[in-house]
Amino acid sequence: GLHTYTHNYKTVYASEDSYFNDLNKISNLVKEQTGVDTRLIRFPGGTSNTVCKCSMKSLSASVTDKGYFYFDWNVTNGDAMGANGAKTISDQVKFCSKFPKSAKEIVVLMHDKELTAKSLPYIIEYYQSCGAKFGVLGPGVGEIHHKPAR
Repeated sequence: GLHTYTHNYKTVYASEDSYFNDLNKISNLVKEQTGVDTRLIRFPGGTSNTVCKCSMKSLSASVTDKGYFYFDWNVTNGDAMGANGAKTISDQVKFCSKFPKSAKEIVVLMHDKELTAKSLPYIIEYYQSCGAKFGVLGPGVGEIHHKPAR
């Protein structure tokens, strides 16, 4: 899936045009490097972020109108929470155990960090012990969307 090219919130979220310029840049790069034209995206900070100068409600509608589909998350492994976040493999597994018990599907927010890479096998093992099945995000998968801040 696509995230952004720059991940610079000030640039990406300056306007809808800025967002789509950045999205097109990463989309083109992914297609050039992999041959894949993906329509899956995740907004930096999710659709509930408060840094977007435009309306996230409007932006999320615009990406959908342009044929993209997006996912937020309903669980985090705690790798991007600073001082209150996960510092060990055990911490990350513990964060991942805090998923909504009523959820039929979960999407875990993770980042490309060394500790996360080391934690992933343990997180997978934890979810398997809960009876989870793993799949690919795409159309037809239950939508995990945050409520836009505005």
